[in-house]
Amino acid sequence: MKRIPRLLALSREHHTALKLARRLAIDPAAEVPAAVAGAVLAERPVLLGHFAEEERDLLPELLRFGEQALADRLLDEHRQMAILSAMHHDPVALERLGVLLAAHVRFEERELFEVLQRHWDVATEDAPPEV
Repeated sequence: MKRIPRLLALSREHHTALKLARRLAIDPAAEVPAAVAGAVLAERPVLLGHFAEEERDLLPELLRFGEQALADRLLDEHRQMAILSAMHHDPVALERLGVLLAAHVRFEERELFEVLQRHWDVATEDAPPEV
């Protein structure tokens, strides 16, 4: 489904998240390369800002439409990734962050955004005509 303007910026930010996730595909038994630790440190504020924006703008909409399971998953994964991203020198945490970040982007693009767009389409159809 084509992204509606309301979700377009968030969807575009997912590309950067996927690039970071690929960089985090490191051997959990090895030492974290300085460049990878630096990338996580640099991207952490961007990730946390993205999470805050989704929670501010999308969470109320999910709850309004009765999508509690999607809301719970969104919050849980954001919490896990916030914790993991703070451990920028722990190879196990970073490897886990990369896996979770890639899965989370797929979840949002393939499930959460699709559900919201369908709800918003229906809500628009049910709205009274403008006078």
